[in-house]
Amino acid sequence: MENIRNRSFELKNFRRKILKDDFLRHAGVTFISSNLAGALNLVFYMVIIRMMTVEEYGVFISLVALIMYFGQASSAFQPVLARFLAVEIVRRRPREALLVFKRVARDLGLISLGILAGFVAFARPLAAWQQIYDRPALFGLVGVIVAVYLVVFLPNAFFQGAQLFNQLALVTVVTGVMKFIVGVGLVAAGLGAAGALGSFLFSALLLIAAGIWFSRSFYRRQPPDAEGGPTPRVGDIYRYVIPASLALLAFAVLTNIDITLVKSLFTPREAGYYSSAQLVGRIILYLATPLAVVVLPKAAGLQELEVSSIHLLNRGLKLGLLLCGSASAVCWAAPATVSRLIIGSSEPAIVSLIGPFSLAMALYSLLWVVVFYNLSVRATAFIKYLAVTAAVQASAIYLFHPSLTAVLIIFNICAAASLITTLLATPAFPMSLKMLCNSSDKCH
Repeated sequence: MENIRNRSFELKNFRRKILKDDFLRHAGVTFISSNLAGALNLVFYMVIIRMMTVEEYGVFISLVALIMYFGQASSAFQPVLARFLAVEIVRRRPREALLVFKRVARDLGLISLGILAGFVAFARPLAAWQQIYDRPALFGLVGVIVAVYLVVFLPNAFFQGAQLFNQLALVTVVTGVMKFIVGVGLVAAGLGAAGALGSFLFSALLLIAAGIWFSRSFYRRQPPDAEGGPTPRVGDIYRYVIPASLALLAFAVLTNIDITLVKSLFTPREAGYYSSAQLVGRIILYLATPLAVVVLPKAAGLQELEVSSIHLLNRGLKLGLLLCGSASAVCWAAPATVSRLIIGSSEPAIVSLIGPFSLAMALYSLLWVVVFYNLSVRATAFIKYLAVTAAVQASAIYLFHPSLTAVLIIFNICAAASLITTLLATPAFPMSLKMLCNSSDKCH
């Protein structure tokens, strides 16, 4: 009985400790909401693929890919603006930051209108290019969605920079649910690909509306901006977007070029095996994403106060290692079971790739946390190492690919190399590693 009481007391203390720890609380909320949204998105695709014909689903996916290409073009603004807002909040000048947000939104809005006009003007040639000859109106809809997606990152940047992680979690889940309901409803109503695309537009507009609502509430609670200090400039934002874009591009190449090369270098069946195993790896890749979201604004705020933030990176890596390491261990221990649960197949050729894929993606997931930490403290030295590793990985796979296993060996080596070199290029991390080593009895 006494043991039960002691365990109950320890559990209460543990819960209380987590609730008092901003980092753990914010990371937990963000992790749960992002995974719920990811699960909803997966179910969304699983449902509509059963509601559409193969040809209609092919049309939908090709248009989604087109939208994503344009969406990626503005993705670098989110970490840059989130960092900027976090710094201005520490300086007690959030309203100055709001003016910059509005200026960026205006500039991107003008670009969006130009892109929309382009889609409308070239709807018929685009439809012919994608072999959707009788439905050019779909490209007008894609143009509207692309125009909205160019600015949809602004609410997320605001939530992240203001560290409103509870609100971010709520909006993430609600927009995911509404995307599912609206999309399935419109497809069931017979609108096909247009209905499924309509859910993208609806969820994006809902996110923008939620961002406006919560930002107004946030600014009503803020005191007048402090006087003095450097005036924030839009040019500073645009200049920092360039290195941020290069970093995200290098990471995208590292985590995607293998699938592109495999599709061109191997038979369709082998490429299918590799793509199937990659689906498991993708799940692990995004496990540490919420940690990067939390680390960025907190580290930026501490840097502005001239306080070391390396402990945030260390904590993020420890939690990421726990999450990704556990998932990878399961994949190595029971690859056939994992393959059956996620892919629906236990084909030996797929099962043999699950373990190596999970390890590489676990390393890249940790790298994502390090990349965002570096962006938060305006450290850009790591980008050249990331770019070189991406080039080496692509060249090595292209030149040496006797089997899918060989490709994955290269993939894992480059994943480990990119993580190590980026960590060594991270300010204060080598010193913190040395201090950790000196404090350990094993290092004496």
